[in-house]
Amino acid sequence: MSSRSRSGLALAFARRLGIVRRALTWCVVIILILATACVPTLPGGAWTPPKPARGSLPSRLIIPAIGVDARVTPSGLDPAGDVVVPGAADEVAWYEFAGRPGEVDNAVLAAHNIWRGTAGAFAKLPALRPGDEVYVLTVNGGRFAYIVSTVATYEGPSSPLANVFGPTREPILTLITCAGLPDSDGDFPQRIVVRAVGRT
Repeated sequence: MSSRSRSGLALAFARRLGIVRRALTWCVVIILILATACVPTLPGGAWTPPKPARGSLPSRLIIPAIGVDARVTPSGLDPAGDVVVPGAADEVAWYEFAGRPGEVDNAVLAAHNIWRGTAGAFAKLPALRPGDEVYVLTVNGGRFAYIVSTVATYEGPSSPLANVFGPTREPILTLITCAGLPDSDGDFPQRIVVRAVGRT
């Protein structure tokens, strides 16, 4: 084969090699674009799924069967880790560490049965029966209905705190108050716990 033929073959091979390289380069670019477009990212490169929106805050509690129509205020834990009780006889506390009304969770409300000689908002709570209706109004105008399922009485030390305050897999409303005769320190020995299930 002449030197001219060999140089012609070499030139053709080089051209083909250049075309292949350009094609591979574009394939890599397209793959990178598609990969970047399909993965949502946040600053720093991390991606986390969006959290579901929280329900609105409760504002009033209505229990027709026992004549309750009371304001609801947010509450939580004191520095010792104990739940903070309502500061007035007609006030109902909603515990912020629990669920919100309407959520698939356990919304926990508490009120006094008696406060400084005055009947509290939950004075008649033990009179509730399964099937009674409970309504929670929220600050944005929402209204959530619950149906009482259980009414239980516990001695203070035997209260199943994990069940009373813990999360649930359905919309639950838990109502709590004290009961029994107060001791010398003014503490009540029993707890009334009412469970109500969200009405669909």
